[in-house]
Amino acid sequence: MPAPQPELPTQPPAATRLETVDEIREAIAAKLAAVKPVGEVEVSPFKPMQRPPMAVLTVVDDGQDDGERFRIRGDSCIIGRVEGDVQIPHDGRISGKHASITRALEQGRYRWRLTDLQSTNGTWVRISHSVLKADQEIMIGGRHFRFHAGLPAAATEEVSTTKATIGWQSAAVEQSLPALVELSADVEVKHFPLGDGETWVGRNPSCRVVLADDMLVNGRHARVYRDEKGRWVIENNQSLNGTWLRIDQITFDRTCHFQLGEQRFVVRVS
Repeated sequence: MPAPQPELPTQPPAATRLETVDEIREAIAAKLAAVKPVGEVEVSPFKPMQRPPMAVLTVVDDGQDDGERFRIRGDSCIIGRVEGDVQIPHDGRISGKHASITRALEQGRYRWRLTDLQSTNGTWVRISHSVLKADQEIMIGGRHFRFHAGLPAAATEEVSTTKATIGWQSAAVEQSLPALVELSADVEVKHFPLGDGETWVGRNPSCRVVLADDMLVNGRHARVYRDEKGRWVIENNQSLNGTWLRIDQITFDRTCHFQLGEQRFVVRVS
C-alpha cells in the first residue's frame, strides 16, 4: 500500500482581485437584460455628482457617422482653421477662429452653448423643427435660403391696392409676401412664396419648392407651415442629410450636430 502523499498547503487567495473588463460588461448586459424580481432594489449606474459634466466633440469623417474625438473637460473649446483647441486646417471655408463651445453654471444647472465667432460662412445646426425668425438662413442639401417674413397684413393689402394696375404678381407685391428666398453667394436668385397651407421642399415634383437637381435632397425633405400661434415653422422630414439653420448662438443640453464650412461635428454631453 503506497504511503499517503502529504497535503499541499492551500494557496491563500489574493488580497485583491480586480474585476476584468469582460466581467464588467457581462454585469451591465445582465442588468439590462434581466427582469427585476418583485421586491428587488433598483440599482443605478455610477454617475459623477459633484464635478461638472464633460462633453465629447466628434469631427465627423466625410460621409460617415463617426470620426476623430476630442474630450472637452474645461469650460470652453474653440474651433477654427488656424486657431483654437480643435483646428481644421484643410477646410478653407472655416474661419481662422470660427466657433466656440462653452459650459456655464446657471441657477444650479450646467448649460452648454455653441457660439459663432463672427465667421465668414456661418455656423449651422441640424434641427428637427424650429420657429423661423425674419432673415433666418436655412441650408437644405447644397442650397441656401433666407426666410423672408413679409410685410404685416395691412401693409400687404396696401401694396396690392397701390400696384393693382400692374397685377397681383408684380415684384413689389410678391416681395411683400412670406417666402423662402434662394441665395447664391449671398445674392437673391429666386423667391418661393409661402402659401396659407404647408409648403414642402424637396426633389419631388409635387413640392412647392422643387430642388430636382440636388442629389443631397430627399423627395420630400422639409416642410414650412404656420403653427396655431401664427408663427412660421420649418420641420425636417427625416431626411438623410438634414435641415440646417445658421445661428449666432444656441443653447443645448445633451447633443448638438453642427457644421462649419464643409466640416460636420457632433458634440455629446456625458
